[in-house]
Amino acid sequence: MINIGNTLESDSKLMFYPTEFKETLKMLPLVGQLNIDYMKEKYQLKNDLGDELYQKLFIKATDKNILLEYILYNYFVETNQLDKIKEYFTIHYGFSDEDSPITICDYFAGEGKWLDVFKSIIPYDKTKNHLYLIANELEKNRYNIISQNPNIDECTNLPFEDTQYPKNHASLVLFNPPYGTTNGERNTKYYLKLLLRRELFYHNHINTNFRGGKIICVLRGDDILDCNELLNTYFCINWSLVYKVNEEEYEKYKQYVLVADLTSQARSLQSS
Repeated sequence: MINIGNTLESDSKLMFYPTEFKETLKMLPLVGQLNIDYMKEKYQLKNDLGDELYQKLFIKATDKNILLEYILYNYFVETNQLDKIKEYFTIHYGFSDEDSPITICDYFAGEGKWLDVFKSIIPYDKTKNHLYLIANELEKNRYNIISQNPNIDECTNLPFEDTQYPKNHASLVLFNPPYGTTNGERNTKYYLKLLLRRELFYHNHINTNFRGGKIICVLRGDDILDCNELLNTYFCINWSLVYKVNEEEYEKYKQYVLVADLTSQARSLQSS
């Protein structure tokens, strides 16, 4: 006899709600330091945009008290000028010790497109930022796509529960798990607990000067509420960076973007 409950639960783990491409691009500056070469901005960028548009964007940055680099970057994202991003911008990531790889993990990676943007969109200084991208994807066809992506350094085709990642390896976790339930618990909360219990996030083990890894969540509002206690206990949430995804995607999935840093409290969960 088929166990319908178990079948539905298994199917829920194969659900795939890809984050829209522009949304993934908007997230990059949330966890990195954007830079523009001064001479390029002064002479090339202003000419490309024209004085009127440049001044408009400059005033917008001033009015909103946002660095001009971020206003310019978002303008090029919204106008699909990725060539301009690659021409004018660089980015610095710094989630772990300077002499360690910056390991970015998506344990429910879909086709790996969110992971890919960390290497393919904004140039970064490879002498200072050694990015190592890790993907896990349960569905075989999506995994096959990931396995052909040269930007992704390591990939597995397993249920997350069966993966064997080392402790403290993840500088940054991209977290958009499948919706549904596992053992009567919503998947988002179930998997967030597993991430913490397995101590997958980087931390430096120093109480007096604790440094922990980061997480970018793309989650439904009701899942954020369900995980509220976990998020507020074990992470420091940057509330100024919490926002709705674009209107079309929000209408479908009611998703928000949330960026947070691991706190030293996370070490207490492993024994609970």
